[in-house]
Amino acid sequence: MTKLQNYFEKFDPLHIGTLPQRSYFIPFQKEEAEEFKKDRKHSSQYIDLDGTWKFSYQPNIRTVDVEDWLNDSEKFEGDLKVPSVWQMNGYDQPQYTNVRYPIPYDPPYVPYENPGGIYRRTFTVGKTKENYYLNFEGVDACFYVYLNGEFVGFSQISHAQHEFDVTSFLKEGENELVVFVLKWCTATYFEDQDKFRTSGIFRDVYLLKRPKEHLTDYVFKEDVNVSEKKAAVKLEFKKTNPELPVKVTFLDGEGQKLFEEEITENSLEFNLKDIHLWSAEDPYLYQLYLETPEETFYKKVGFRTIEIKDRVFLFNGEPIKLHGVNHHDSDPKTGPVIDREDFLRDLKIMKDHNINVIRTAHYPKAPLFYEMCNELGFYVVSEADIETHGVVDLYGKGRNANYNMIADDPIYQEVILDRVAASMIPFLNETSIFMWSMGNESGYGVNFEKGLELAREIDDSRLLHYEAAFYADPNKEHDYSNLDVHSRMYPTFKEIEDYFEDYDKPYMLCEYAHAMGNSPGDILDYDYYFQKEPSFMGVFIWEWTDHALDFGDGKLLYGGDSGERYHDGNFCVDGLVSPNRDIKSGLLEFRQVYRPLRLLETDRNKNRLLMKNMLGFLDAKDSIHVAYAIYDQEKAVKEGQLDLPEIKPGEEVWVGFPELEELNAETGYVHFDYYKDSMGEEVFCGMDSYVPEEFAWVLKDFAETSASSKLEYEETETEYQVQTDRLSLAIGKHTGMLHQLADKKGGFLEKAADLVVFRAPTDNDRKIKLEWEEAGVFDYETRVYTSSVKEEENSLSFTFEMALLPVYREKIVSLTLTWTIKREEELSCFMHVEKNPYVPSLPRFGVRFPLKTSFDEVRYFGYGPYENYQDKHQASRLGSYEQTIQELYEDYLQPQEHGERSFCNLVEVEDKTHRLRVQADHDFGFNFSLYSIEELREKKHSYELTENDSHDLIIDYKQAGIGSNSCGPELSEQYCISERNWEWGFTVSFPSEK
Repeated sequence: MTKLQNYFEKFDPLHIGTLPQRSYFIPFQKEEAEEFKKDRKHSSQYIDLDGTWKFSYQPNIRTVDVEDWLNDSEKFEGDLKVPSVWQMNGYDQPQYTNVRYPIPYDPPYVPYENPGGIYRRTFTVGKTKENYYLNFEGVDACFYVYLNGEFVGFSQISHAQHEFDVTSFLKEGENELVVFVLKWCTATYFEDQDKFRTSGIFRDVYLLKRPKEHLTDYVFKEDVNVSEKKAAVKLEFKKTNPELPVKVTFLDGEGQKLFEEEITENSLEFNLKDIHLWSAEDPYLYQLYLETPEETFYKKVGFRTIEIKDRVFLFNGEPIKLHGVNHHDSDPKTGPVIDREDFLRDLKIMKDHNINVIRTAHYPKAPLFYEMCNELGFYVVSEADIETHGVVDLYGKGRNANYNMIADDPIYQEVILDRVAASMIPFLNETSIFMWSMGNESGYGVNFEKGLELAREIDDSRLLHYEAAFYADPNKEHDYSNLDVHSRMYPTFKEIEDYFEDYDKPYMLCEYAHAMGNSPGDILDYDYYFQKEPSFMGVFIWEWTDHALDFGDGKLLYGGDSGERYHDGNFCVDGLVSPNRDIKSGLLEFRQVYRPLRLLETDRNKNRLLMKNMLGFLDAKDSIHVAYAIYDQEKAVKEGQLDLPEIKPGEEVWVGFPELEELNAETGYVHFDYYKDSMGEEVFCGMDSYVPEEFAWVLKDFAETSASSKLEYEETETEYQVQTDRLSLAIGKHTGMLHQLADKKGGFLEKAADLVVFRAPTDNDRKIKLEWEEAGVFDYETRVYTSSVKEEENSLSFTFEMALLPVYREKIVSLTLTWTIKREEELSCFMHVEKNPYVPSLPRFGVRFPLKTSFDEVRYFGYGPYENYQDKHQASRLGSYEQTIQELYEDYLQPQEHGERSFCNLVEVEDKTHRLRVQADHDFGFNFSLYSIEELREKKHSYELTENDSHDLIIDYKQAGIGSNSCGPELSEQYCISERNWEWGFTVSFPSEK
């Protein structure tokens, strides 16, 4: 029996038979140029090995007889598409873990039962003198390659380019390729990224057919003088034959030839003038052709400068702000397998929503991604495939005390250096990359100091980043000289303030505003510091997309749903878009905060607007168009286009707006909508509003009532029962709440109203909800101590002294609550509330009206049309909105609080026969939901939800803010409900015109 040679549990060798890393390229024949530009597979030198392979899943690769599988093709029992991962195709199970290693910590060893997949396919080559190179762009976790029964090599690093010279292994005619892929190996300890753990050949596989004498590598370098618009270009070549001639042709973006020369030397320099600089806003690319006697190469390249001056990041000499995301490769049906259409879909949504920078969390992308970023215009932080976060979960010292145990142990140094080089060398010619990151959450020590030194040797033209340097052992001296930025994750605002008291490097948040579930709620608060500090260079939301898997039934599954023994639940469901790329409200918040134009001030005396261009390189006049609408209460009375003057990048300019003369300051407001070009399509990209200080939050038709001749009540043991000409209602003497409410057309309530101080916890409540549970916030009783009635000529008032009391805990709140019914058939509620100071800040305080399900439409005047909260309302604005209860629902994979509308002063729900209106002379929030709070709290997946037997309308004094405490700082005090006492009320009326 011949077993696989055990390279997979060794740190030496890391690779066998692989060629040295080189810059990524695909050669082609000159006449194929135009088709090649559309798709690299149109090169006749590219032999595509993607497609259907024979496959066999093995529960333990150690027990496999290699010779049997090399000699007996009938042993393969199934087929598997390449690229793919086998866990998404019926074999094994995916596992989601965040920090914890998926295997026992015992480097370099992995579990004895080590699953694997055996892949087989054939391909044909004719009689040829060319060389053949086998390329794998991504295999998880390590793999052995056999060709025609002969061992070719072994390699690891899941997200890397692996190239083998297979010329000597080929034969004329049919060739058999067999690949053994292992689930776990030494690489597992260095690839502990927060994602689903899957296995297989998940990126493209291909052969390159090349002449004996060929170019083996080239690097494009530029030295740009921005002020003079000049560039010195240097090309460096590696060849199999030093005398191989290379013809260099350089064209502009329109195809005009700027330079051409044939050389045999290994380098070439030439100068250009009047260059067009590349930026994410204006991604202008030149065209580089390289021709050898038998091959052609093509690359689009751009000119830009990257520097830090006086602790400020400058791109093309300008201080720009980077606002973007962390992007994992993730699809609900294919896992980490992403193709051109997938990338294009993501990048288009990003472009539409004002994202200008991407961190490739936490590994390099496939080459196609960088080329698309070059062309579409994104700044890229390209990260090495390194994460050893699992060490913090080891027993013993624990957590961050263990953080540096791999980073500072020289036995692992070659692994780190190998991964740094593999992450950089293939992508040296990619214009979009401005920063290299050494990896993620792996501690700091001598190995990363050496890794940074190597990175600087490989490329001294870009910035170097590594956030985990923050966790270096304070008792040791460390070298930080090769780190260009101070990077942090999820800091408190106090930490940010402290940093800028005394600092030496630009500051960036490589992760912040954790977008898990209904989130993030604190983007604007971070933006205050981002805009204030010139050295605050960039922010990166964690993260782009929710991770969840769909095995064909439409149900989206997260950690634990596939039978994993160890998992981290829904912590992977933390993106700005859903797994299917539905846009979530958090992305709308991001788009608004990072809009390209801002209204800073409105001067009504001079009818002008102070506007700031937030772009780095484009004039607002040429890149943004503005539409306005002037409103009087609920209706737009005038609409038009605002002609912008020249507003250079970063400038603030007063813009005339004579239409302000037509604004009624007490009842009117103005909305401004911004539009930009996004990949050839005009898209909405932000907005601003002007609401005068004099604006009255009361609509004219609030007074629409009629007096009742009848106003009387009866008292029973349990209720006060009230009758007017049109209304009948009952108030519970032992609850202080409405038990019944009806008019002549029928009832409104399905069951009794109640006071609510809880919400279905959001993902960001995952920590404080433990305090809420401990304080009894989710399980309490209403206790009425006294009740009284006050009769006046035109009203009846019912007052209750009461409290909310959890079992075995002291009261949550005490309150005096009064219901008043007037002859105008309006019902008002007023309360004075005192909160127990020992109870944590509350999730909410409100009154829940369980309405009959026939009520399914709502009209409101307040902030809309999207869900919004105290700290998450930038994407919404003042206005009158009409929506159905279904439209208010936000589908979060794990059910939670959603759909609140804040800053309202009128809410009106209706069915086909009558209306119920709630109004106030101050703002309040409301929630109108198909699902009860209890149902949302109980269920773990949105597909498990059952609609309630009532449509619950909750009128909120307040709801706590959203924040980002699932992986960020605690909710800011200003967004908590922690005040000791408050007074609050609202009026319920019943318009008769329905």
